[in-house]
This record gives sequence, C-alpha cells and structure tokens, in this order.
Amino acid sequence: AGSGIGGATGRSVAILLLSVLCLAAAVTAEYNVEKFLKDRDAYLHTFIEVPPTDKVDAAIEKFALEPGTTTVRLAPWPDCKHQFVLHHERVVKNDHPIRFNSYCPASAADKAAYAQRLNKRKKGASAAEPPAAAEAVEVPPGHPVPKLDPGPAPAPKDLRIAFTLFVNPNDPIWRIHRVINAIYTKRDFYFVHIDASPQYRNDKEREEDKAPRNAKVQAIHDVMAPFVKNGNMKVEAVFDVSWGGISMMNAELAMAEALLKMGKWDYWINLSSTDYPLKPIDDFRKKLVGDYGKNYGHGFKSDMADEDKNAGMMRTYVECAGHSYRVDDLMPLPKGLDIWGASSWYVLHRNFVEWLDGCMALGFSERKKGQCSVVLDFLDYSQYRVNWEEQYLQTVQKNTEWCNHFLNDDLRFVDWTKDWDGCEHWEEVDGCGSSPQTINFKKWKQGSVMANKFFARKFEDPVVFDKMDRALGINTTASMSPFVAEAEHAARNKKSDEPNLPNVAAGKSAWASTEQWNDGKIYHATNACDENKKTRWSSDHFEPQEIGIRLASDAQPFCDVQEVHIQWETAYAATYDLLVSTNMQDWTVAFSGTEENHPRPRNKAELTHRIPLGDKGKGIQGIKFNCKTRGTSWGFSVWEIKAFGECASVGG
Repeated sequence: AGSGIGGATGRSVAILLLSVLCLAAAVTAEYNVEKFLKDRDAYLHTFIEVPPTDKVDAAIEKFALEPGTTTVRLAPWPDCKHQFVLHHERVVKNDHPIRFNSYCPASAADKAAYAQRLNKRKKGASAAEPPAAAEAVEVPPGHPVPKLDPGPAPAPKDLRIAFTLFVNPNDPIWRIHRVINAIYTKRDFYFVHIDASPQYRNDKEREEDKAPRNAKVQAIHDVMAPFVKNGNMKVEAVFDVSWGGISMMNAELAMAEALLKMGKWDYWINLSSTDYPLKPIDDFRKKLVGDYGKNYGHGFKSDMADEDKNAGMMRTYVECAGHSYRVDDLMPLPKGLDIWGASSWYVLHRNFVEWLDGCMALGFSERKKGQCSVVLDFLDYSQYRVNWEEQYLQTVQKNTEWCNHFLNDDLRFVDWTKDWDGCEHWEEVDGCGSSPQTINFKKWKQGSVMANKFFARKFEDPVVFDKMDRALGINTTASMSPFVAEAEHAARNKKSDEPNLPNVAAGKSAWASTEQWNDGKIYHATNACDENKKTRWSSDHFEPQEIGIRLASDAQPFCDVQEVHIQWETAYAATYDLLVSTNMQDWTVAFSGTEENHPRPRNKAELTHRIPLGDKGKGIQGIKFNCKTRGTSWGFSVWEIKAFGECASVGG
C-alpha cells in the first residue's frame, strides 16, 4: 500500500523541489491577459469612484436584482463587492465595449461577383471588364499581420501538437495519471493548468481547506514530474477557473502565450481531465496534415436581431473569487459582430495562435484599433459574460481575415443526451446550465469509428479506461506510483453506499411547502421519491421550506426505517432537520444537518447525505425534511429521498 496523500513515502526530494520551482514560476509570471485586465481596472478607476467598504453594501442595494436571481449581496469578500460597483457604473456610464467592426472578407467568388456588379453600374463599363480589386484590410503600425498561408504541410510524423489540460485538485488522481499518459509523447508540448482555488465563504473555510488542497496539488505535480523533467511540459495555476466563468478563457489565452515560447509546434488542442483519445495520436496528426492551416471549432451564428432570444446577453456578470455574479441586466447587445459559438473545445493552427498572441501583446490601450480590436475589445466585453469560452475564439475567427480558415467541427465526441430535469443549478454562477453524459465503452466505440472524431468526454470508470487502453494498444497503468494505484484500486472496488434493504419511500405520496414553476414546468414533490434520476423537486427561492413523504398505507400502517438518504441537487440545504412521525401529526427531530456535520460539498458525491435512524426509525408512518437555511442563492432542490427499511403489513 502507498502512503497517504500528504506522506513522503516514495517521493524524492528532487520531485518536491521541482514542484516548488513550478509553483514559484506561476507566482512570478505575468501573462499578457493578466496585464490586460490590470490595465483595464486601472483605467476604470480613473473615472469611476468606488465607495469605501463600509458603504459598498448600500451602493449595491441600489442596483441589485432580486435575491433569488443574484447573490451579489452575499459575496463574502469586500473586493468582490467593490468590483460589482465598478463594473455596474461602467455600464451605466456607457463606457462598456458594445460596438465593434468585422473584418471578415467575402470569399474570392463573392468578391468577384460583387465587383462585377459594381462595374456594370459604372458609366461606360463593359461586362468583359475585369472586376474591381477588393480592398485589403488595413493593419495599423505595429499590429500583427495575419499569416494566412501556412506553407507546405509537414509529413504526419513531423507534425507537432501542443496540448493544454485543465485539471482540478478534486479530480481523481488516478484519472489524471491515465489521461496524461494516454496523450504524452516527447516530441509534443504540454501545459497543465491546475485550477488555482475554489470559492470560499469565509477565511475559516479557506484555512481548513489549505492543507488537504495543497496535498492534492502536490499529488498532481508528482504525476507530472517525469514529463516536466523532459522539458516539454509546464504545470501552473494561473487563474481561479470556475464553471461558467470567463476565467477559463483567460487561462487559455495565458497558456497559448506560454506554449508559443516553449518550442515549435503546428497545432494546439485544449483538453480536460475527463477527455480521452478515440484513436491513436498519430491518426490525429494525419487528420491535421490533411487540412493544414485550418482551425477547428464548433459553433453557429446567433441571431442578434432577436432580443428576446438573447436576453441572457443583456446581463452583466462579474467573476470574482470563483463565482460569476449577476450584477445587473443593463448590458446592451453587441453591435457589428457576428456572434458565433457553441463549444469550448477547439484545435488551432500555430499561425492563428501567433496572431492572437500578437494582438494580446499590444495591451488594453490598443483595444480599439484594426483587426486586433476583435481580439482585445471583444475580450473586454467577454469579461462580463458567462460560458463565453464557448463563443470567444469562434467569434474572433469569424470576424477577422481568419473567417475562411474556420472549419465547423471540434473533432470531439460528446454525449449531450439530456437525462436531467430542467436546467441544473451551479454553485459557481448566478445561473444554471448543463453538462454532458458520462460515456461508457459502448459509446466510446461508437465515437471511435466516426471519421472526424478523435477525442471524447466524459469518462469516470476505471474499467472503461482499461477497455479503451486495450482498443488503443496502450497501457496507462504501468507507471502508476503506489499511491495512485491505491487510489484507482479504491475506485474499482467502491461498493454501493445503499443498505441491502428495500426503499420504502419509492412511489409514495409526497408534499412540499412550495413547488417551483419555471419555464412552463413544475418541480413536484413526488419527483423526489419516484426513483427517477432525471427528475427532482425544487422549491421557490426563500427559506424555510419543507418536503415530506408518507411511508405508511392502509395495508402497511407503519415502517421500520434504518437509514435515510437525501440526494441534493446543487441547491442544497446548509442546515436542516429530518423529522419522523408515528401518526403523521406529531413530529420528532431525528437528525439535524449542520455546516459542521455536512460542510459545503466539494463534489456531487458529497451532495448525498446518509442518515442512520436507529431506534428513532421504528414504527414510523412518515418522514419530512425541514430545510432551514440555503446553501446557495437558489431555493432547495432534491433529486431523490430514499428510506431503507421494511413496512409491516396488516396482520403480518
């Protein structure tokens, strides 16, 4: 057995020193995107006065939306509240970037046809006259010129790839190990971004998480250390990346800058720790040689004339301390650009990345000039959006001279089959969203035979990884340290947390204090005991609330319940009471959930609370949860409540 996550067994001093050096580099480096954001904030402070800390709450109250819509009032850090006021005032003063220019030239055929039509209208012009020349895009002095001609394609064996990989310290370490070993070669380049830190509600919570988090970060560095020694990998924590936040796009711009300095490569692909190859990496190289110089991504054009459809783009979001806060709904729709997007995954040619980074190097002061305005001014605008890593790079390409070099395919296989109820809440953003399904081996095989699919996501089961490795002819477990192997062994042998008893709550009658109505849908209380993981109960956005289930019936007048499980959606209860009743009139508290015995969940597994009842569960007719305080800005939402035990039949 290996040592614990913080142990030194099997760890060399050299590896520890290497990790320290990597962390030190992350602290001292300043990327172009970081400087851009600093300069932007400095500029805003020249004409916007932010109130002092003791008056900032009153300032926010003047523009904050309803509590069920926004959490700006609950932000735990004064710096975040100062930012809310700063950026709200920017919108009010109409300084925000909203008008843009598009520089996408028409195709050669379109240009010729347009010029021919113009010539025919000119007095004395003949139809045989050659078409007027299309105007070239003007490039301001000192700005990068798009290098649209990539030159001859290299042989597949000579094509080099730059990989970026997002990992979170809470990701299973065995999965991180297997993913990097599946894609690593000595001739390619790698930037592994460790998400810097999660959102904390207070200093106490941050301090309590410090040691375990540092140990998890060290474990990731240990996995990457052999590759870092080869000189073609960087491991850094640049931004506090959170779901939905613009921090992901900012981090990718920083990684692009770093990759360009690491060496010569042809294409850049971004991956997450839940991705895995569908085909050998050399097959991927052959694909890139075939369309050499083109960029890959996925998206569609938004109809910006439809304000109702794009109402979400009128919301001003500010990301701070791992959360994207909805500040106001005053942001006008952008003008002058074709907004494209749908996927945050792409494969980009080096020429485009060099041009992109060249624009970033110009800085905030050059944001209004030439084609680089689509990179810089639109990046400024993008800081007020959520899920904008799905839009930014596609929009940049479709509104510059790169527009005819964009292929609408991200080369990924993702299962977006919807098996959840409505739009899921996310703790990281004042909004809701969705995520793809976990893929089994059968689905992986479907993707592997698709000609233009080379990577898939998401994967979680070690057995599925074993099958994928055999199909790919690789072995990603051979170099596992004892610690990583032990973690994977635990994942393989994870037993069901449910008792071997019937769920006597299944299909029973249920009630709730409120049932949320949203988008024409009612989230009924009975959804919480239907054993359907696609449905849930959700309350209105206030506290307290209650949800209860009648376990007994005329045929089975009482039940002995050993254990109750409640699976919260992201909108969980920070404090609650579980009550039981022997007559459905008088209720007794059997358990109290607090922030001490059930602290803020770090992952979805921790959203399931398992409550043993012992003697308190004997001879009862019903259970109910009194949800006292909310853990998020939403109301309360429950996927399933299960009561494990047996119900006695009349005469039994």
